[in-house]
Amino acid sequence: MKPSFEESERGPLLVWAKPDHELQYVIFVDAASGMRGTTDYSVIKVLECRDMREVACWRSNKCGPDQVASKAMCLGYHYNVALIGAETEKWGSFIMFFLAQQNYPNLYTRVRYGRVRQGGQKDMLGTELGWRTDLKTRDWMFGTGMTAVNEGVCQINSVNQLREMREIFRDEMGKPRHPKNGNDDEVMAWLGALMMRDAAYSRKLVVNKPKPPQTEAEKQEAWVTDLVREYSEDHPDKDDDTAWLEW
Repeated sequence: MKPSFEESERGPLLVWAKPDHELQYVIFVDAASGMRGTTDYSVIKVLECRDMREVACWRSNKCGPDQVASKAMCLGYHYNVALIGAETEKWGSFIMFFLAQQNYPNLYTRVRYGRVRQGGQKDMLGTELGWRTDLKTRDWMFGTGMTAVNEGVCQINSVNQLREMREIFRDEMGKPRHPKNGNDDEVMAWLGALMMRDAAYSRKLVVNKPKPPQTEAEKQEAWVTDLVREYSEDHPDKDDDTAWLEW
């Protein structure tokens, strides 16, 4: 499947980076009903896994869930058959059902575990398509997003998402909320993409190549590391410290 895109100043899709065949991507869908008069938006966030970089965002409140799922599938194929996920609740469950019916080959599956046996082994109860957003995971999601922003390890390109992030506040119970006349659709889609990315890495659903050295110092370090690795492979009886001394 090769989707085509048309440039439009008023189009709902913003693209900041084209797909790189050496990179992997995750897509999270925060779906709304799309019914006339609704203020909720459906959002499709495309995240590049290695650098947590937002590369594309689709946002609209004029499309039904089936249309949203179709557009997510097009973006998924466009971005190297990206791993796609949505919430297991509400309209998100329909998104995952639609994509499964269309045989999209890379859907996020949540693993459910039961009790932990002696020795730390977990009983797997089953699997479920999509990411579950509930009281247990919501704080986890916001904590992950705050850490990514505070440590400067992510790149957010959507001005609208930054606006939503500025409007979020904590209520009397310390829970993150957004104003009644505001939205948090892009924020939740971005948080979902972050969580799905981390889970995909831990389960080796996503394995990216290491980032190539950029600066001269990094290139010099990589060169020395390669020399030591070659020496260690030729002399397996010697450890790395010995290799450094003999160089």
